[in-house]
Amino acid sequence: MKYLLTPKNEGQDLNCLLRVSCSKREAMQVASAMAANLHAALLLQCDISVHLQTVSEGLRGVEGITARPDGTFIDCKTGNFLPAES
Repeated sequence: MKYLLTPKNEGQDLNCLLRVSCSKREAMQVASAMAANLHAALLLQCDISVHLQTVSEGLRGVEGITARPDGTFIDCKTGNFLPAES
C-alpha cells in the first residue's frame, strides 16, 4: 500500500512530504523514526509529529494516524492511542 508521511510542527504542516510503498506496520515504524529524528535534529525545541495516511485517504480528506517522537501513535479520528503494530 502507498502511504503519505507529512511532518508537522505543533499541528502545522512542514514543507515536505514522503511517499512510501510498504505495509502499514512498516509505514508506522518509518513515521515514528522520522518524528524522533526530526525532533532530535531540531534540538528538542519543537513539538514534531508525523501524520500518516494512505494516498486514497489523503485524496478523500480522511484522517489518518499521528506518530509522536516518543514512539506512540494517535488515531486522528478518535484521538485514542494505538498500539505500535496496529
